[in-house]
Formats: sequence, structure tokens, C-alpha cells
Amino acid sequence: PPRSTLFPYTTLFRSVGYDPISKSIPQGLPAQVTLALENLSKCLQAAGAEKADIVQVRHYVVGMSKLSQEDKQARGKIYGEWIGNSKPPSTLIGVESLAAPELLYEIEAVAVVNG
Repeated sequence: PPRSTLFPYTTLFRSVGYDPISKSIPQGLPAQVTLALENLSKCLQAAGAEKADIVQVRHYVVGMSKLSQEDKQARGKIYGEWIGNSKPPSTLIGVESLAAPELLYEIEAVAVVNG
């Protein structure tokens, strides 16, 4: 989006656990969450934003009702460590599938970025 040095703007970031260098998707929810958050960090940085600029988060998880307790806890722990002290509203949404059959997790973050 165009950047303004006078006014903040709102932007939407979406990320999945896909490695663009190796063109691969790791197996397992914890690995995909970790990679998706690493990718999201890069997107935020490219836009001149920080985690503290995030005002809303949506997590999309495939087969959430069938996840093991271990995977549920791992997702929450990984996200909690990544987001740190910033605590934007966060919604967890179970979905049937994502863009590729191997994908298990997608994160969507809305941030208000100062120009």
C-alpha cells in the first residue's frame, strides 16, 4: 500500500507455514505455526511495522476439533512467545482446508502502521 509520512494506515498481513526458499511446507502444526510467524515477522518488518502495531489477529487451523491436546498447547505457546507483551484481540477459527492440502495453519494480522 502507499505510505504516508503524515498519517497512519491499516494493512492486512497473511502468512502460512511455507518456506519460499526451499518451496516446502513442514509437517506438523507446531512447525507450520513457527514458520508462519517467522514469515509474518518479515512482512511486518518490510512494512515498517512491529508486533506492537498489530491490532487484530485471526488464526485459521485445519481440523481443529481433531487436534491433539499437545498440538493445541504448542500452537498457543509458540504464538504467545512470538507476540510477547503485545496482546491484540485474537480469534481462533477451525477450517476445513487452506490453499494447499498440506497447510494446517494460517495467520492473519491487521496492523496500524505509522507512515
